[in-house]
Amino acid sequence: MKNRRMSLPLSLFLHGAFLAVGVFSFFLVFERLPWLLEGNMRGVFAFLTGISPVPVRAEAEDESLPEEGGDEEKFLIFLPDEGAIPGIVLREERSPDGSGSESMKADEPLPDNAEPVKALTIKTSLAPKNNPDLSFDVEELLDTDPVFDRRKDAILIVHTHGCESYSLSPKAFVADNSDARTRDPEKNVVAVGDVLEEELEKRGFRVIHDRTMCDEAGFNTAYKTALGVIEREMAKDPSIAMVLDIHRDSLSSSDGTRYKLLSGDGKSSQIMFVVGSGALLSHPGWRSNLAFALHLEKKASELYEDLARPVTISKNRYNQHVTPLSLIVECGTEANTLSEAKEAVRRLALILDGVLPPA
Repeated sequence: MKNRRMSLPLSLFLHGAFLAVGVFSFFLVFERLPWLLEGNMRGVFAFLTGISPVPVRAEAEDESLPEEGGDEEKFLIFLPDEGAIPGIVLREERSPDGSGSESMKADEPLPDNAEPVKALTIKTSLAPKNNPDLSFDVEELLDTDPVFDRRKDAILIVHTHGCESYSLSPKAFVADNSDARTRDPEKNVVAVGDVLEEELEKRGFRVIHDRTMCDEAGFNTAYKTALGVIEREMAKDPSIAMVLDIHRDSLSSSDGTRYKLLSGDGKSSQIMFVVGSGALLSHPGWRSNLAFALHLEKKASELYEDLARPVTISKNRYNQHVTPLSLIVECGTEANTLSEAKEAVRRLALILDGVLPPA
């Protein structure tokens, strides 16, 4: 029998494919190799997944957190709702005090599915986490006042991830499922939006609250659904000049401990403003939203100790191209309680009242 030879075009194609895979694999391993050479579990995790966990960096006077590089080093795996948040600095670690009115009372025995929870406070800072590495001047943005007329303009509250919910216990993570998600609008972030709506109306704002849970039909299409909701509401009321999208975050450590994020006085969850950018999709006005977020964070720091985490700028747009005052508001994590998140937006309403010009 004669040996069949591979045709020249096919041979060139296969050799090219093998070469491309080889080059890609080399750079992939080369890029991740420094993580593996760290010689610890954090490095192995980063090498295998491509995700670089955030190490805990405690302040010098705080001895309750392990020293970075020590034998007992821990690292936080941030699973944020809206993109990675590099380099957090923790102000304090403490045990939940069991305060607050929740579905489970503080003195009730915890169920078998309860998970450990620790409380952290991330310091307020007017230095945004600039994930896409875009250019802006904080001082210049703070010199620009937000334009909003309470007599004419309206605020729209929406919920792209409306099913996100909270722990049922202030002492531990207790939920119907590990992701803390529910369609019950009395238990998820829709209930947080209800409180924000009420508090803003008390201060003379006109508020439209669309309680659609845009992730109910599918998490991956939630932002597309939310854009339809926003466009529908703006068609009905063209005076909408601000869109606040209420979410909550997620934070756990390498040992499985979940973390709640508390304000400096421990009475509310922390909040964080997420600003979408034009890094991937056209959004020429994103700096207007960033200026608004910085004004809110500055006012928050004047009224409350470490209520607001540093603003995060994302490469994604998050439907914020629709109005010049559009923000995602992260209210705590799944380990926070609903009452802590509600208290956070009560404070947010007071902050908005202080930043935006009176009627």
